[in-house]
Amino acid sequence: MATSKNDITGDTLKSKATSELYRNNYDAIFSPKEAECLVTQILIETLDVAKAPTKTPNTVKTLK
Repeated sequence: MATSKNDITGDTLKSKATSELYRNNYDAIFSPKEAECLVTQILIETLDVAKAPTKTPNTVKTLK
């Protein structure tokens, strides 16, 4: 199997080992807990809007 090379630098293309920073950011982005919190927050906001009292303007005039 041939190794791929960068056309400009001539360096071989290979993945590096996973760093601690990569793992921390991956967990921050893809953590199920974060997604669950986001969904919960959206539901709360949606329900709060649905419960909000509707105001009917009492200054509506009928044109004749």
